[in-house]
Amino acid sequence: MMRVGVSLGRCGVVGPDYHGASRAYAAICLLPLRAWRPWVSPSRGAPARAPCDESGRHPPAIPPFPYPSPPLAPQGCIELLERMQVPISGRKACVIGRSNIVGMPAALLLQRRDATVTMVHSKTPDALKICSEADIVIAACGVAEMVTGDWIKPGAVVVDVGINAKDDPTAKKGYRLVGDVEFESAAAKASLITPVPGGVGPMTIAMLLQNTLESARRAAKGEKVEH
Repeated sequence: MMRVGVSLGRCGVVGPDYHGASRAYAAICLLPLRAWRPWVSPSRGAPARAPCDESGRHPPAIPPFPYPSPPLAPQGCIELLERMQVPISGRKACVIGRSNIVGMPAALLLQRRDATVTMVHSKTPDALKICSEADIVIAACGVAEMVTGDWIKPGAVVVDVGINAKDDPTAKKGYRLVGDVEFESAAAKASLITPVPGGVGPMTIAMLLQNTLESARRAAKGEKVEH
């Protein structure tokens, strides 16, 4: 049985008995990145270069790890599609947004599964028309409820990665969380749709744990991956 220590805060590290351990199987890099380096230095009981950044983020000052993982949110999107047995191969997919940690890797993961992928962003003409032809929509534009039902093809599958605070005087905190998709109008046309909160968010945690476990398995076997 592997012992796993967890340190959380501005940044955290996961590894076998991390505090005082001679090596860590995985590092979880959280924002802000400037706070990350001290947690993986010899003074903290772990090597300056831990075997894996399981969040899928690589700080510019730190070389990529031997066991790179896809960013968690796109990985979670694909896991959701596959668990729900949504056909990907040969289907049209639209990714809304082109960020380095969601949009671009999501498009790549879909392409690897033989989807025909189109990315739309703030400079894309006829973004609504392009999206309305897609069988799979992944929304990650960072604009609250931008994607309405008009953007959705009847029967399409919609994965909403966005999370935004929207003013709501009736809510206890004065706001409520919404995604990049206007849920009610999109749900009326979609065959499957993820809610916000409670959709992609929990999947990022599940993917983090899955990646960490896989890193430990590889390290235990002595495997190395060359970049």
